[in-house]
Amino acid sequence: MELQYKIDKLNKELEESKELNEMLIKINEEFGKENDRLYEQIDFYKNLRMSRSMKKSSKPKRKHQRNNDSEDSDDEIIDVDVEMDEKDEKDDKDARN
Repeated sequence: MELQYKIDKLNKELEESKELNEMLIKINEEFGKENDRLYEQIDFYKNLRMSRSMKKSSKPKRKHQRNNDSEDSDDEIIDVDVEMDEKDEKDDKDARN
């Protein structure tokens, strides 16, 4: 009787282990598929070249500049993409302090 109980218990554990193993195999296959997709994306971006304008400078750039030339006092903001020189950077730091 006791021997049959142990056999049944071990068979149950074996079945649970098989189910867990099958589930882990499916998860591993899904991760493998995603891994393949990511490698394809890496290969795509590896072959792209960065434009010269993006490589040009690592200096900080101003995104907005106040238009002081207008006769209106609305302080119109104009979008510009101007490289800051060292004097501008120092002025910005002084203005913050």
